[in-house]
Amino acid sequence: GTSTSTIEPATSTDDSAGTSSGGMAEGTSSVFLDPAASWAAEVGADPRGTTYEPAAAATVRLLYDDTKADVKHTETYEAVIFPLDDVVDPAEVISVDHDERDFLPEPVTGASFRVVGPKIDTKTFWKGVESDLTNHLVANRPLQVWKNEALKLYSRVGETEDAFRARCGDAAEAACDTELAKLKDRFKTRIDRVNDQIATAQARYQEADAVAAAKSQENLLGTAGDLLGAFLGGKSGSTALKRTASRRTATAKAEARADTAATKYHSKMQELADLDAELADEVNELVAKYEEMAGQVEAMEIPLEKTDVRVVDLKLVWVPVA
Repeated sequence: GTSTSTIEPATSTDDSAGTSSGGMAEGTSSVFLDPAASWAAEVGADPRGTTYEPAAAATVRLLYDDTKADVKHTETYEAVIFPLDDVVDPAEVISVDHDERDFLPEPVTGASFRVVGPKIDTKTFWKGVESDLTNHLVANRPLQVWKNEALKLYSRVGETEDAFRARCGDAAEAACDTELAKLKDRFKTRIDRVNDQIATAQARYQEADAVAAAKSQENLLGTAGDLLGAFLGGKSGSTALKRTASRRTATAKAEARADTAATKYHSKMQELADLDAELADEVNELVAKYEEMAGQVEAMEIPLEKTDVRVVDLKLVWVPVA
């Protein structure tokens, strides 16, 4: 908050407290801390105090800008600096959310003012406070986000690590699905070709097997008749034996063709099984790759530059301490 009241504190009449001539630097407002302010205890204010010491209340605009992370984020930072010395010590910068309701335009009755050291009535002093505060914020207040270099993802400002990890998991799954679709297309041509070959080989195997079975049955029946005729002393003994041998040769050839067809059929079935195993390996490899990528989350700091820090309000605040 901002107060436009400008007050020149009177010279202290309490010798033990020290004195301050109250001239204020031009353009710097002066207010008095209300002991009822929610953060008064953080700066050591005494609610019954009548002796005041100087502090500074600052309102600062911070710009966090990072093109790669697609971040352009503005924050309002508020703090009180107490005690107020010639050089701002980081330990003296107390982050509090203050507004105009925390300040009073007048001190309590009988107030005295104690200033040791800093020349709070000069522009040089307040320029130094502004510069020191800027340096402190540049050095100590980066913005933390999360990044995943593998997926080229960055968290949004305020997004928790768990939420960002979940988003990385979704992104990795989507990317993996895209790769799996390409893999499916690549394997589909091969698998369809082998399936066609299997269908052809199976048909030939079944046909050859049926022929071999028929030849075997024919051989069995024909041989029985021929041998019986030869045994009974018919004239066709040698002819019967020749027919028997011929049938056996035909049967053997049919069985060989069936065996060859069976071998080719089973070979194609094995080729399909090998393709299936190859596909499974590549799927597992892709899934593992993207699961690993999803887990590559690390913290990233977006620093402030001096030009990213703008003190929009800086005022003298008198704090009752005793």
